[in-house]
Formats: sequence, structure tokens, C-alpha cells
Amino acid sequence: MKKIIKKIINKFYGLPIKIKLILWSSLLLFLLFLSYNVLQYFVLDQWVFNQEEKMIQQKLKEVQAYFHEESKSENVTEATIRNSTGFLNKTNEKYEMIRILDNQGSIIMVVTNEMPDQPILPQVVNSYKLEYEQTNQDRILIERSPINVGQFHGTIEIAKSMETFDSLLDQVLMVMIGTGLGAILLSILGGVIISNRLLKPIQSITGTMKRIKKNGLHERVPVKNTRDEITEIGIVFNNMMEQLESVFLQQKQFIEDVSHELRTPITIIEGHLSLLNRWGKYDPLILDESLAASTQELSRLKKMVLELLEIIKFENTLDGLDVAVIDPIPIIQKVIRDFSILNTNVVFETNFATSAKVNLKIAHDRFEQILIIFIDNAIKYSPNKKWIKIRTKLIKEKIWIEIIDHGIGIPENDLPFIFHRFYRVDKARTRKEGGNGLGLAIAKQYIEKYQGEVQVKSLVGEGTTIILKFPVIEIN
Repeated sequence: MKKIIKKIINKFYGLPIKIKLILWSSLLLFLLFLSYNVLQYFVLDQWVFNQEEKMIQQKLKEVQAYFHEESKSENVTEATIRNSTGFLNKTNEKYEMIRILDNQGSIIMVVTNEMPDQPILPQVVNSYKLEYEQTNQDRILIERSPINVGQFHGTIEIAKSMETFDSLLDQVLMVMIGTGLGAILLSILGGVIISNRLLKPIQSITGTMKRIKKNGLHERVPVKNTRDEITEIGIVFNNMMEQLESVFLQQKQFIEDVSHELRTPITIIEGHLSLLNRWGKYDPLILDESLAASTQELSRLKKMVLELLEIIKFENTLDGLDVAVIDPIPIIQKVIRDFSILNTNVVFETNFATSAKVNLKIAHDRFEQILIIFIDNAIKYSPNKKWIKIRTKLIKEKIWIEIIDHGIGIPENDLPFIFHRFYRVDKARTRKEGGNGLGLAIAKQYIEKYQGEVQVKSLVGEGTTIILKFPVIEIN
């Protein structure tokens, strides 16, 4: 038996969600309907019985009152009881019986009104008694009470057949059964409708996934204006697919850019090696020129590979970032001194607006590398006016580091893309200067990893302002 039950349960869990929803919703609606009808049935049964009890109790009081009134005018005897048939017939109602017994249990008189022929044994009582008797056909409510008036001592019995009420309950039961079967059908229909309504968005998501598998990442789930939980799933799914598509396109572009950037130095080196193989062995001038060009391209290739490895390594770092508490001002001053030695024609102007000592939570080498990348770019793209201004200020518990140049500037259309890998505003100039288009991407990655921000303002022909913002952890 246990194996059979377990098999049924396993088969149920293996059903589709739609069938489970139909079954559960139908079962729930049916149980609610069944419990309501059963409760209604028993409440109705109890209420009617209470009403019948009250009615025959009232009737007993009327009969007793009648005989007590008779005892005031005459001495009540058995003959008086037998002569009270007229009053009892008037008092008796349909499907009722009134019977009076003497002390020995003999029937003195009895009146009935379409009372079913049921064997009700006479019973003498010394106190009030109310009970039910179940006969072969129906239930009978029997009330017994002693009567002592004049010379007569005996028992009054009033019996009430519940046949009419039982017939009514049977009809109510049949109606309940009929409506119960109807409720099952309606609950199944309701379960189908509800499951279709609930699963339609999920089926839409499933269909979209299949289309994505077949057609690509551009497919999206159609979303309605309703803001229920299923719609939220669709919105989240669409957002996730947009991000995934964006990352996929970026990776695709990245691979294309890497392939392009690697192809150039490799082609140059290959050309020079071919030139050396043909004539360079015997021509010192060609030999020197080809070796110098190849060495330069190998150096650029090596730098590019190292920068790419740095980016990949940093992206895959889940935790364990190099962190230290540093004072940024001395590091800025050191970087400026280093650049001044290498670039004697560049004028550096500094303005450290805050006199308080601030501390940042960032690795010393990373912070220095960020500064080098931006200052180096400022110098490269200031061909005429070699004037760089670096200033700091404290705003809302953040230190702002501004690097300002008066160089060629960046066109407005290029500003959103300058932090993309391999992106160059001026490809010819950048290649001539030896850049790979990776420095700004690396710098931005470092800044964001350490909860910083970078902002760029630029006008073509007037210069560029880089604003670095880092949260301050301590101010002295």
C-alpha cells in the first residue's frame, strides 16, 4: 500500500505545472464548497430540531394549563380526560400525536393527525423527559411529562414525526450533491482558466528562450503594463538579456580590436624579417633599420599584452584587492616630480585647496598608476601649450583631484567611448605616440574597484579636465 501511495505521489510531482495548478485549484475550491455545504446542512438540521423542541414544549404547557383550569371547576378524573378529545384535536397539529397514560401505563386517550403508524411504546415518567427515537422510516421527537390534576395521576406524551423535515433535508442534500458536482466542473474550468492566465507569461519567457537559442540574443519577452510578479520576472529577464547582449557585443568588439591591434605589429615585424632575409644580411643600413623597427614593435606588443593581462587579472579578482590607507597629496607630488624630470618643457601648477590631511583606502601603486595614466595623456595631447594644472578639493567627504590641460581636447561625440578598450580619438597620433588605447580602460577599472568616480570635461581646441573622486575615510 505504501508503495502504491508513493508511486501516486511521484507521478503527481512529475505532472506539468499546468495540470498541478488545475488539480490544486479544483481541489481547493471543491473542499471550500464541500465544507460550506456540510456546515450549512448541520446548522439547518440543528436549527429545525430546536424549533420543533420549542413548539412541542409550548404545546405541552398548553395541555397542562387546560387540565389545571378544568380542575378548578370540577374534579378531574379519567372520564374528564377521555372527554377532552375535542380540545386535544384542536391543539394537535399535522404529523403529531398526543397521548395520555395512567399510572400503570395504560392509554387513557390518544389523538393523532396523520401521524405515521410507528410503534411508540407508552412510558410512565416522574419528571419531564425529551428524547428522539429512530424508527424504520423516520425520526420521531417525543416529549413526556407527568400530570397530576384532581384525582388523576398519569403521563402526557406528545410525539412529532420529523418525516417532512427529513424529506426537506433529503432534497437539500440532493441539491448540495448536484451543486457539488457542478462546483467540481466549474472548479476544473476555473483551474484551467487560472493556470492559462498564470502560465501564459512563463510560456512567453520559455518561447523567448527558445527563440534566443535559435535567432540570437536580440530577442525579448513581450511585457504588458501590469506590474505583477510574473511581469517583474519578464522585466528582469529582459534587463538580464540586455546586459548579456551588451557584454557579448563588447567581448566580440574586444576580440576584434585585439586581433586588429596584434595584427599590425606582427605584420610590421614579419615585413622587416622578410626584408632582412632578402637583403639585410649584406646591407648594414637595412639591418639596423629593420632591427630598430622590429624591436620597437616588439616593445609595443609586449606592453599591449601586459596591459591586457592586467585587465583580465583585475576583472577576475573577486576579493583580496590590494588595499592600504594612504595620504594622496605626497603621491601626487612625487608623480609630478617624476614627470618634470622626464618632461622639462612641461609646466606643472598645483593647488591643494584643503589644508587638512585626508586618507584614502586604496593601494599605493594603484593610485600612483591612475595618476600616471591621466597625466601622461594630458602631456601627450598638449602638443603646443605644455601646461598642466593639478588641484585638489574636499567636497562631501570626497576628495576631488582635477587634472587640467590646454591640449587639443576631445570631441563631444567621442567622450562616451574614451574609456573603452582600444578606443582612440586620434588613431594616427596615438599610434605615433606608442599608445594602445588601454590605459584609460585600466584606470577606470581601478577607480571603480576602489569605489571612486571619474568625470571628463573637454572642449576641442581648449583642453580637457579629468576629475577623480575618491571617498575619504579619515580627515585630520
